[in-house]
Amino acid sequence: MGCSLPVWLIENFTEDELRGVLTQLKKTTSSAKLTGIAAGIREAHRKAKKTVRVGEITKTVEAALEMYPGHVGNKLQREEIRKKESDGRAAYIKEKRKHQTVIELTR
Repeated sequence: MGCSLPVWLIENFTEDELRGVLTQLKKTTSSAKLTGIAAGIREAHRKAKKTVRVGEITKTVEAALEMYPGHVGNKLQREEIRKKESDGRAAYIKEKRKHQTVIELTR
């Protein structure tokens, strides 16, 4: 992770996913009880900030949610760009194949 943890969360999770994680964080007192996406975020938090305290993870997720609306490059935007690039690449390959000459090599 070359960027801050809240930015990484924004780029890799949807706003709804982060809200679900926040709900789970507020209902638990032990980070060991976190499941699913929240457990993954706990591990990322451990690597980045060297702590898995529920309060600290909660602060990080809240910071990400606060920044989410104004951040350019969130998960949904990034997926949309990847899809456009993939579609563009597929169209390019299809067009390229129309103009290729098939050469048969026989002995």
